[in-house]
Amino acid sequence: MREPPILPIRPGIFWPGSSEPTVFEFGLAADLLPAWSLSATCAYLDAEVTKPNNRATGLVRGISKSLEGKISVNVPENSGVGWASYLITPEWEIGGGVSMASSGFSDTFNEVALPGYARLNATVAYHRKYFDIQTNVFNLLDKVYYESGQTNTSLAGDAAFGANNAASKY
Repeated sequence: MREPPILPIRPGIFWPGSSEPTVFEFGLAADLLPAWSLSATCAYLDAEVTKPNNRATGLVRGISKSLEGKISVNVPENSGVGWASYLITPEWEIGGGVSMASSGFSDTFNEVALPGYARLNATVAYHRKYFDIQTNVFNLLDKVYYESGQTNTSLAGDAAFGANNAASKY
């Protein structure tokens, strides 16, 4: 039987063989008051390789070995988001929250660790019957964090920046 091709989970993430990941996701959302809502999600992902599809040579130590027991690249074990939003008026909404991820690895041999991070974000939105206009600001504290990596390098996440969005409703 032919092995299926190795496809990226998302850009930069490949499974280096077979695994039986343990995945747990949990989320809650609540309207505490008519104008105030909270939501929180968390995820646990055990991405250990159980049946590697090849052997490889580590870039840091230069030793060829099996990938069995290693954690897949760029996969944090824990991640989550907490968010609160408040309707100041029926048209105007503000919100803010934190996104977090635990440490991970940027290479297949788990020789280069990516530190965990927490990032503070905010939004302001204007709602009308047929459209919404929203501005988001990510990484409010302008902290350096490492979201992913390639081989033996780490790629820093975005500095503080904003994003605008306009959407029509039908």
